[in-house]
Amino acid sequence: RGIKGAIKSQYASLNDEYTGIFNPEKLCYDKNQNYKPDYLFFIPHNLYLIGTMNTIDRSVESIDFAIRRRFLWKEIEPNVEILRSWLRRYNNDKWLSLADGLEKLNEAISKEPLLGKDYQIGHAYLMNLRYNKNIELEVVRKMIWSDFLYPLLYEYFRGTNSSKECIDQLKREFGIHS
Repeated sequence: RGIKGAIKSQYASLNDEYTGIFNPEKLCYDKNQNYKPDYLFFIPHNLYLIGTMNTIDRSVESIDFAIRRRFLWKEIEPNVEILRSWLRRYNNDKWLSLADGLEKLNEAISKEPLLGKDYQIGHAYLMNLRYNKNIELEVVRKMIWSDFLYPLLYEYFRGTNSSKECIDQLKREFGIHS
């Protein structure tokens, strides 16, 4: 953190007096106060880095392990109360049951042998919806399903023999019965 914690990165040589963020004459001295023409990297005190990663993408497993060793790791599960609060504040109350649908959907996903807890769908999928607020709940529910949930679940089940049956069951759990 800060200039005192600055490090030389492998990309330091890519910066020059025009592309570098800082005047190197003020920052780049070694312990003997000798000028070093390197540009240093540091994270300012007022900047926080927040990264996200899911646990289902096994292609980044080695990166996942490296990140877990170096940084604070906090699991954040889907939170329907946050979604309910958001829907109350930015939409009208007629869409509140979307939160119940997401909760039931995630319960079913957690119990699904081919998926499990790590495949739950986050509450952000149902926030910042760009649909007209006058649209009826069942229409919005179907639009969310076709725009967001079905494509994601289709990818989850791709290549399995039971994909249609599983997706149809999850669709019912979300509250779509037709």
